Amino acid sequence: MNNIIKSDKIFIAKLEAVIYEYTGIDTDVIKSKTRKSEIVIIRFIQAWLMKKYTFMSLCSIGNHLGGRDHSTIIHVLKTIEDWYEQPKMFAPELKMLEAIEREVKI
Repeated sequence: MNNIIKSDKIFIAKLEAVIYEYTGIDTDVIKSKTRKSEIVIIRFIQAWLMKKYTFMSLCSIGNHLGGRDHSTIIHVLKTIEDWYEQPKMFAPELKMLEAIEREVKI
């Protein structure tokens, strides 16, 4: 996190705390290589909110989330756009995203 500006560091710390409070899943698990769907969804939400509320590049977001490539983050952003296009199909995911977003807003 050395190349991240101070306000982004503060936001990320708050986001990670809110995610842990909401899900009980530790940051190290989110950053791990696991592909368990419940972890992947949370990782997607974290990436989406980091892109929305920070000045971080896709590469920086990917690096923060366990060394993922920028193209993975592009895939994440497109996936969440799909959630918004089909809200009935992805209601639980959107509900979680919106609850976390409400709690973390500065």
